[in-house]
This record gives sequence, structure tokens and C-alpha cells, in this order.
Amino acid sequence: MDEGVALDDVVVIDVETTGLGEAAGRIDGVVQIGVAWLSPSGPQSWAMVCNPGEPLLLGGRADEALAISKIPLAAVRAAPSALHVATELRTLLWRLATPTSELTLLAFNAPFDRSFLCQPPWDLDRAHWGPCLMRAAAGALNGGGSERIALWMACQRLGVAFDRSRAHDAAADARAALGVWQQLRTRGLY
Repeated sequence: MDEGVALDDVVVIDVETTGLGEAAGRIDGVVQIGVAWLSPSGPQSWAMVCNPGEPLLLGGRADEALAISKIPLAAVRAAPSALHVATELRTLLWRLATPTSELTLLAFNAPFDRSFLCQPPWDLDRAHWGPCLMRAAAGALNGGGSERIALWMACQRLGVAFDRSRAHDAAADARAALGVWQQLRTRGLY
């Protein structure tokens, strides 16, 4: 991986979780985080599976979400702790930042990802988050009639390569969302 610095000071983040969290009125945790950015040598990505803690995995609690993300429960249980991965993530973000500016964090479904990443152990400051890519894509591609569009559909309509068999893999989704951002920006829509 050629990290370099993140061109345009933009990093796209995606999470896979044990469930919908606050949106479902329950506590859930991150099981995989993916990051994508543009380096001088082209698009780069990084991802790690993490263990959010046994209470979030017991009794089949995460089974439905893990089936969607295709991450085996055994892999989550064997993974480093969320605290360890959060530290690795912050180190990566620090390395990607330029000395003179701050990174902007983007996510395709920013309200969802932020709901997990702005709390412990992730603690990513809300001040560093840019606008939601899904809302921007939906507004641009749906004529402003909707705030939602599926990532695969935004990719298809913008000509961004996306292997749907890898959907809900945090690194693949972050890379696809980075492509959506690039296309929206190139077209003057973001």
C-alpha cells in the first residue's frame, strides 16, 4: 500500500456493524472499517475487521448483520479489539493528513457511519466530516426528489466500477464511494 498523503485532503470511510444501532434503538458496534483515498499513485484503501466486544455478539445478536457483510462470526471474535483498530485508524488518518490542512472525512451514508465513529473508541470529531455522499448523489442523480440512493445504483449511474458481489465489504464500499465523490466533483455536483 502506497499511503502517501490523501490528495484533496479527503478520506472516505465505511463501516460494517452488528446492526443498525441508534436507528434501531439499540447499541451496536463496528465489526469492520474501510477507508479509501486518492494518493499520488492512485486510489488506495485500508480495512480491518474488529471485535466490538462479546456482549454485542452473543445470542445471535449480530448474525443478520454479519450475513449481509459476509464476515464470519469466528473472524470477528478472533479480530483485534475495536479499541486497537480505532488506534490503527487514527494513526492512518494522521499519516494521510498534510501538515498544513485537516482531512475531511466523507461517507456514503454519513449519518449512519458518524453515529458509530463519533463515539468511543473511535472518537472521530464531527467537525472533520463533510456532507453525506448518498444525499449528494441522490440530489444530483434523482433531480433533488430523494435523499437516498443505493451505492451500487449511484456507481452505475456515474460510471464508477463496483463489484456488487463485494457490497458490504467496508474497503470495497469505501472505494466505490470515493469513486462517486470523484465523479460528482468532476461534474461540479459536489
